[in-house]
Amino acid sequence: MKECPDCSKKISKKFFGIRSLSKDGLQPACILCMRERRKAAYKNHAESTKKRVNKNWHIRREDPAYANMDNAWRSMGYYSAWGERRYPIRPWARMKDTLPFYQRVQELGPQYCVDHIIPLGGKLVCGLNVPENLQVITHIENRRKGYSYQC
Repeated sequence: MKECPDCSKKISKKFFGIRSLSKDGLQPACILCMRERRKAAYKNHAESTKKRVNKNWHIRREDPAYANMDNAWRSMGYYSAWGERRYPIRPWARMKDTLPFYQRVQELGPQYCVDHIIPLGGKLVCGLNVPENLQVITHIENRRKGYSYQC
């Protein structure tokens, strides 16, 4: 249980977002209050926010490799039914370090994809989304491999 400073309610920790920089690893306020904070911040800084969002949108539109990498990182941030991250993201892992793999896929064509050598959702071991754990292989090889880890 954790108390939200905005709504002053004691609620389960699963209703707090993840923040690796804090001592307890959670956002300071609950998800609903953080949503309200973001709405208020958007109203106060609407023009600068629109400018930043437009810039990112243009980058994604012009560079499909960047869009694919961004989608992969966003999907790792989704939460399971119990409130924890499906695949933990390490603080030292940087999204930009994985970009060359997604650029290589764009060069090779649609029959290739970025694969995790040690799967993120394996039964015995779980890998990370870091350059040392990525490889470019065909979709057929990736389907054949599945969630297995081959030494």
